[in-house]
Amino acid sequence: MVQVIWRKKALKDLEQLLENAYLEYGQTTMNRHIESLEEIEKRLTSYPDSYPPEPLLRNKKKDIEVPIY
Repeated sequence: MVQVIWRKKALKDLEQLLENAYLEYGQTTMNRHIESLEEIEKRLTSYPDSYPPEPLLRNKKKDIEVPIY
């Protein structure tokens, strides 16, 4: 099993994305985004090869960093 490490910038960007989703589309849409991210994170920790690795991290197997752009 691996650990997903969220960078500070990724968390800041995620916070902004969720705030925009809430303001533009409401609480339900924001909650769906959160649930989707939680599912992806859960899947990555159990099955790290189920998503293609970010090119800079291809040689790193222990942890997965999640950049959000």
